[in-house]
Order: sequence, then structure tokens, then C-alpha cells
Amino acid sequence: VRTQAAMQIQQLDRVGRGILLAARAVAALFGFYQGFRRLWKARVIEDAPTARVRSAHQGYVELIGEARAMRGEPIIAPLSKANCCWYRYTIEKKNGKDWDLVRKEVSDNLFLLADDTGECIVDPEGAEVTPHRKQVWYGDGNEPMRVVMPPPGAEGVQLGPVVMRSTAGSLNGRNRYTEELILAGDPLYALGA
Repeated sequence: VRTQAAMQIQQLDRVGRGILLAARAVAALFGFYQGFRRLWKARVIEDAPTARVRSAHQGYVELIGEARAMRGEPIIAPLSKANCCWYRYTIEKKNGKDWDLVRKEVSDNLFLLADDTGECIVDPEGAEVTPHRKQVWYGDGNEPMRVVMPPPGAEGVQLGPVVMRSTAGSLNGRNRYTEELILAGDPLYALGA
């Protein structure tokens, strides 16, 4: 003879198993979606013909060259004050074990991609940009203008493509500054229309 409590426990078990099964199904669907999305992106990159700037056709094209600044007002990275072609930065404040975002900005200024046949304009607005220059440093300044950077060439501790710098003599400042740059002369790969 089953008691009412035993039947309720069995029913709760069924609900719990149903929820677990539903969560696993959602995770599997999300994984499949991400896998197919990345596969599609890889196929687009593989199938896009690489062209030289002078002979690039209209439409979707792959270009390889180097970054160059356009004539006119220079693009200055707000944190490091470096002349660059493109920048992205974040300022985060320590909150216990977490970092809270204080400010972030992404450059949307035009710059050039140049190869040995010519130049073309790159519009980074809305683009997926993956620069290979990234710097992370710590300090106590609240404004990017007040961040004291080591002089150019004093790169600090090199950790692969990421440079760790400290403005306070340690890596324990209240703020974390992250800056990604594309400098003139950096290798550049562009895929788009």
C-alpha cells in the first residue's frame, strides 16, 4: 500500500527528471546552433576569394595587407595616448572578487588597408574586430586621462600577446584598464563587401 507522501515524492521525481531533460535538450540545441554557426563562418572565410586591392571585385571579398591611418585628424587611443588606426578600451572597478564595468568605448573611425597594389577604406562600425595588440594594466586613476602609462618600449611583463602593466607598482589597483589597438603597419585581414 502506497502512502500519499510516497506518491507525491514519486511525482516530484518525474517533474525533476522532466526539468533536467528539458535543460539538457536546450543545451544540446544551443550547442548545435553554435557549432553550425561557426562552421558556416569558417566556410564563408574559406570560400571568399583573396584579392589584391587594385583588382578587388564588387561584393564579398577577402583582403590581406597592413593597416594605415587616413590623412587628417589622427586617431588617439584614450588610455595609452597612442596614435593608432583603431582602438577598443574598457575601464573596470574592483568590487570584491568581481570587476564592474565603469566605461567602454570602441573606435568607429575609418582607416586604410594597404597592400602593394593600393589602398582601400575600412569602416569598422558594426564589424567583428580581433586585434592582436592587447594591453591590461591596473591603477587607481578614475579617468583615462589620468592613467600614467610606462614610457613606450617599457612593455612590462610579456604574457603572449597580452601585456600586463601596473601603474601602482603592483597588480592590485582599484581599476583595471584594458586596451586593444590596431597600429599603422599592423597586419590586417578584412572580409566583407
